[in-house]
Amino acid sequence: MLARCARSASVLGLALMACSAAAEYPCDANAQCVDAGVVGVCQSPGWCSFPDDGCESGQRYGDLAGSGLAGTCVPVDDGSTGLAADDSATATATTPPTTDETTTDPSASSTLSTTTPLTTGVDVTGEDDTTISSSATMATGDENAATTDDGTTGSPPICATYVDDFEDGVIGPDWDVYLSDYVSEVGGARVFLVSADESDDYPWTGLVEAQDLTQGWVRARVGMGPTSYPEHLFLSVAHVSAPSDLLLWFIEDVYLIARFQGADEPWIDIHETTYDPELHRWLQIRGEDTTVYFEVAGDDLMFETLATYDAGFVLDEMVVAMHAGNYDPLDGDAELSFEHLEVCSP
Repeated sequence: MLARCARSASVLGLALMACSAAAEYPCDANAQCVDAGVVGVCQSPGWCSFPDDGCESGQRYGDLAGSGLAGTCVPVDDGSTGLAADDSATATATTPPTTDETTTDPSASSTLSTTTPLTTGVDVTGEDDTTISSSATMATGDENAATTDDGTTGSPPICATYVDDFEDGVIGPDWDVYLSDYVSEVGGARVFLVSADESDDYPWTGLVEAQDLTQGWVRARVGMGPTSYPEHLFLSVAHVSAPSDLLLWFIEDVYLIARFQGADEPWIDIHETTYDPELHRWLQIRGEDTTVYFEVAGDDLMFETLATYDAGFVLDEMVVAMHAGNYDPLDGDAELSFEHLEVCSP
């Protein structure tokens, strides 16, 4: 059962996601009950159940239900209709966003829109000779080109206001680091060592300077992704006024998940799809005022919008971070990584 968990902590005034082992997994919203992509029901005792034709009620309690209910059938007509579905007292805080707030496409088919990033036609990945430095500036007025350090221009405009290709071998002063013994820069990648012990905190790095994403974006190229369920790799943004409220692109085993994780409320899985290392090599979180776009791309950098979410606040001072960790024990330590990061903060 993929009963996903999260706990938040404050580190250097920023947000850190981590998970700890849980013999029991309580719930207070249907959105918290997800097992291999199947959304269950948060029953009134506060435990998740999932569809099961072997039960007269059609629902069976999950493996992490407490009170001796794990694996048992939900009784018929016992009043357990699910908290989030009918309980108006919790509806405001715990129900998933309405269709006006969230746009998803469960089939990931032709209805997905494709957006062209501002860097199309210009290589900022560090893979070719034609590279743009992190000081490249956005064109203004009627100009159609951006100016680079050597005075040359290119079209369309460039909006890579910060670029880190992780080639230096040293994590620079523009990054905060949590658990520095578990974070390194090797071979053009920001590498996170994930302890086999699930009780250990998650290694984390975040840009020291807040980024204005009201009309910008952050994107990262996945290096070594998770190879088993307990492993997690994140790209996140959070407002400096609420650093533990995270907007996440979240890779977990074979799943790619767009998520809002509130510090004081259950998380909301905005979108979930099967993770494809080729189609989803680039993860992008883009902002337009209060709206967040969760987007993906292969190496051609033609981004698909998989989901949108109304954050409810202006994305003007956002903390950009990367994390890795594990929910359950691993057979041994694992290494997860991102190979490249760009920010557009015009």
